[in-house]
Amino acid sequence: MLNGFTKKQILEDIDSITLDDVKNLHKFIIKNSNGTISVNTPTNNPEMKENSIKLFESLFPVKNYEYKRKEVFIPNQKTTVLTKEKPASQADISQVFKFKFEDTPKERVTMEIMNTILSASSIGLFNTLREKEHLAYSVYSNLDKIGDCAELSCNILTTTDNKEIGEISYDNVQKSINGFNRQIGALLNSEYTDDDLISAKRILKANLLDKEGTPSKLLSLNSGLNSKFGIDYENKLFNEIDKITRADVDALARKAFQYPPTYAIVASEVTLNANKDFFETL
Repeated sequence: MLNGFTKKQILEDIDSITLDDVKNLHKFIIKNSNGTISVNTPTNNPEMKENSIKLFESLFPVKNYEYKRKEVFIPNQKTTVLTKEKPASQADISQVFKFKFEDTPKERVTMEIMNTILSASSIGLFNTLREKEHLAYSVYSNLDKIGDCAELSCNILTTTDNKEIGEISYDNVQKSINGFNRQIGALLNSEYTDDDLISAKRILKANLLDKEGTPSKLLSLNSGLNSKFGIDYENKLFNEIDKITRADVDALARKAFQYPPTYAIVASEVTLNANKDFFETL
């Protein structure tokens, strides 16, 4: 699937593409493009800075970048279960929650801290589903944001149908999903320790301070230039970290998990058939 179109649909349309189609797309891109540029130059070499500015001023003109927040959030009204058959020994399972994203430095920081606690703490998915219950090698939670919509996903690859070594565990799908919901419940009940909260803050600080090499420095600048907060955006995030309390994390968790989730399960045909009754209970 590519932007809503299947590979079959794309292949069927390729031969109909003309040179004029390509030219018109190029004109559209030039007419509607905007952009930002960030450069890392030595402080003791002002000439390089001036030459860089002159070079960029000679490029083809585009529109000035203007931050516009996309309004795309639509709350889930009911639980959705999506399945796809794939001849694989492991089931690839995701549980995704959508919630309204307000885009403030405090909320961004609180989201990252909450996600770290859910993924890698004493009540985290990794510590529980992998280390204690041995359901998978890969298990984690992840955050994504588009406009005013944030998504938090729980993800796992769990063996269900490995006939080569005789490991058949169709119930690992149910164990994994129940595990997701159990650990989410532990987060909502604020069962994580004070050390978990402190550790999550330290991890976020380390990620923000890890600016070794030019690419990471430029990426930091671009994240600010492409936001409404400016080039010191990450400084604003850093300054919020120590202010975040357990109450802040708990409040955001209630917000993040207030709507029913969407499940996506890719697994072998026999694994999906073995779990049909369970899927109907979600």
